[in-house]
Amino acid sequence: MISKNIMPETCDNDWFYVHDKDKSISSQIVYRNKYGYILNVSKIYTNSIYFGISIQLVDTKNKLYTMVKCKDRDITEEQANNKDYFLDTWAEELLDQISPKGENNIFNSVATFTKQDYTFANINNSNVSVAFGYVDNVYRFTNIVVGDIASRGIYSVKDISKKPVKVCIPIGSVPTKEQVVNLYNDTKISLSNVWTYVNTQYSDIKIYRDKTKELI
Repeated sequence: MISKNIMPETCDNDWFYVHDKDKSISSQIVYRNKYGYILNVSKIYTNSIYFGISIQLVDTKNKLYTMVKCKDRDITEEQANNKDYFLDTWAEELLDQISPKGENNIFNSVATFTKQDYTFANINNSNVSVAFGYVDNVYRFTNIVVGDIASRGIYSVKDISKKPVKVCIPIGSVPTKEQVVNLYNDTKISLSNVWTYVNTQYSDIKIYRDKTKELI
């Protein structure tokens, strides 16, 4: 499966799903409301260090979404392990983002991209491209592509007081050069890391990047 919308930070064709075939799928999901379902919550580690969580959701039209919330966005490893905390703090907000009328929903919008001219020190700049993403003529995020690897960050939000300054800016503004350089540096570090995904205990539908013994 692959996310076919404009916003997920990570998605590909290499997810493998494991569930109890003697039970209905609906009885094994993490959470549901009128907007859709949360299938799975997995913890992400880079070089064995906790990075954040990956959440897979499905809307009422059976479109699959993959979202990432890093530890810089207020989701610690302890909180990720706590189902009650996740449901109370994030579940409704995440599903609202994929709802047709959700205040934060830009998944169904068409993004336009404006290429930016940046020169980064000590690298082959022909291998790097930077673009600002706009939705309805309003800046929403930055894309950096290094080779064939894309990274997204510096999101615009309505209430900056509730968001980490490192990854968000007030809506209506655009990133500074320093913020773009920081995003590039984070992308460069990520490319050198080994990423692993660990299903949370409360995710009955398990998702793996590679085939496991459960699938053989």
